[in-house]
Amino acid sequence: MTSPLVIRRIDAWEAAGLIDPETARRLREAEADAVSEPDVQPEPEPAEARAPGAGRALGVTAVELFIYLGAAFVLGAWYALVASTNPSFEDASARFGAAGLIAALALALLGVAMAGRDARFRRAAGVAFLVALPNLGAGVYLLADTLHHENYPDAPTNALIASIVVLVAALGARRVVPALTTQLGLAVSVATAGAFAMGWLDAVLFPRGGQEWDPRPIDETAALVRVVLSMAWWWAVAAVMALLLVILDPQPRTEGRTRLGRIAVGTTAVLGTTSAVLIRHDWSETSSLSGQPVLEPFVGAAVILAVSGVLVALALKRQSVGYLWPGGLGVFIALTWLNVEYLAVESGLWIALLVEGAVLFGVAFGVNRMGRQLRPAEAGPVDG
Repeated sequence: MTSPLVIRRIDAWEAAGLIDPETARRLREAEADAVSEPDVQPEPEPAEARAPGAGRALGVTAVELFIYLGAAFVLGAWYALVASTNPSFEDASARFGAAGLIAALALALLGVAMAGRDARFRRAAGVAFLVALPNLGAGVYLLADTLHHENYPDAPTNALIASIVVLVAALGARRVVPALTTQLGLAVSVATAGAFAMGWLDAVLFPRGGQEWDPRPIDETAALVRVVLSMAWWWAVAAVMALLLVILDPQPRTEGRTRLGRIAVGTTAVLGTTSAVLIRHDWSETSSLSGQPVLEPFVGAAVILAVSGVLVALALKRQSVGYLWPGGLGVFIALTWLNVEYLAVESGLWIALLVEGAVLFGVAFGVNRMGRQLRPAEAGPVDG
């Protein structure tokens, strides 16, 4: 394949009189007959020759690490100052609640200020937003607790309100700075809001006794309904998580955020189903059925395996290890549940431990084998 650069050089040499026309003709013919070779890419510059910060977009530098540690000590000093100036424990909830809101507001403003700058500042903005979320949740919860200080049954309601506020804030943070940190904060916020909402609904729909002055017989139908509703609830939470973290993930999407979102969705579905399977007859401590699982272990294991099967199917369809890993976790949990409830009781501890090791080896081998068959790309470039 003729190289235009070489032809231009031959023409320039001929025009300058460095070579005669006959030599120029032979050089052009030789270049036309030459076997094309791949262009040689210039070797990358050594790290020392690059500009400061170049090529470091994916990693945290030592300077950044020390700044993050320093910021953590400053935040700790803020709460220590609030604690040292607290005259009594009567208004501790109000003081620490206000301190949490002030810290969350300061971190959020800092994140907004750094969001429009270079990659390192944007990474720091994501960290600031991530740290602001638990401070905001604690502040809202403590202030709500101050308003209902004498009404302890309102604690689940206070926690639910705080988790919803944090969820809304996490959505805003991810919109301002779409990054792994804000994606993680949103995933944890959705799961936390789902857990607190589940606890609130459980307390309302299935109040439990268990005290000598309030014995309550076990209702088998209510127990089964509780398990089914718990499963359905966590599947709904996983669906909402898929909507917020995967489908509505801001453009341009990145491999890191997409994978993290899918891992969060699958893990929520598996662990939520597991929590429902583990529900026991615990309405009354005086009942002989207390402590027994509502579902037979093999039924519960089958449900977990079914959820894992759906995740593996999604992994194959989407070519995503983000769904494959939680699917492998579900298989491990299901087989462990069967091992604990059946084999360990009959065979003894050493057999159960041996089987558990074999289960781990088998799941690891299966996930690794399937993972090699999937395309590595999740959605786009690697997240910074």
